[in-house]
Amino acid sequence: MTLADVNDHDPVSVTAVQGGHGLRRRLSCLGFAEGDTIRVLSHAAFRGPLLVEARGARIAVGRGVARKITVTPIGATSPGGRS
Repeated sequence: MTLADVNDHDPVSVTAVQGGHGLRRRLSCLGFAEGDTIRVLSHAAFRGPLLVEARGARIAVGRGVARKITVTPIGATSPGGRS
């Protein structure tokens, strides 16, 4: 699953970042390193950027970059509500 596929407010753990050295380094400095916990706050309309919370900061991430960040959900939610 990529960051672009995550529902709003679901916490996820970063498992990998695909891309060149510069992109991986920049994202790592922002809180998108392997093992970091992040949360998508909202998806902008019309395929705009995602607003993501990482290390207590809010960061806008473009959809193309979000597709390069592989994540794993933290915790499980039941289909009908909270777990």
